[in-house]
Amino acid sequence: MRITSFVLPIFCLVAVAGCGSMTGPKSYSEQEKELKKKHWAEARANVLGSLAKEQYESGNFDKCRQTLTDAQKMDPENAPLRVLSAKLAIEQGNLELADKELVLARRLDPKNAEARTNLGNVLFQKGQWDQAIVQFQEALKIIPADPQVHNILGLALAQKVQMDAAIMQFQAAARLKPDYAEAQANLAKAQAMVRQAHKAK
Repeated sequence: MRITSFVLPIFCLVAVAGCGSMTGPKSYSEQEKELKKKHWAEARANVLGSLAKEQYESGNFDKCRQTLTDAQKMDPENAPLRVLSAKLAIEQGNLELADKELVLARRLDPKNAEARTNLGNVLFQKGQWDQAIVQFQEALKIIPADPQVHNILGLALAQKVQMDAAIMQFQAAARLKPDYAEAQANLAKAQAMVRQAHKAK
């Protein structure tokens, strides 16, 4: 295929008249116009994304969905918009849409920890513990000091009855955030379960 990219210009030099009717590469001005249009669309999408985030945080989910739809039309490859769309879908109980949005967000931005964390949450709610654990572990490679991810990873491990590993995650969460009551409660419960298991032997 590469040969044709070299043959074509040579042919044009030989038969100039024939090339006049062929569609050539876009001029610099056309490319610049398209680039400016793309940047404008991305900027506008980010503005709408900020509005959608405010609507999401205030619980105005219907408006948020409409705003997100408009923003995604302008910039369909915007990973943060996909993540917000997924979070909204989770709130609305649409786990299938959330799953699709997060898979796309992860593909658009492999280092987006929020995409991996929320995908882990979706998988967790579906009872797909092994896959959820993988996503939480991948998220922690990006944000190792996030106590909430450590905590929910611990919960996923506990579902697999991997209590020692779960305890380590709850301890990490509590260490990173000493006033994290949920992590403290999960740690105490996990340790009690381990003690009971030892007594039963």
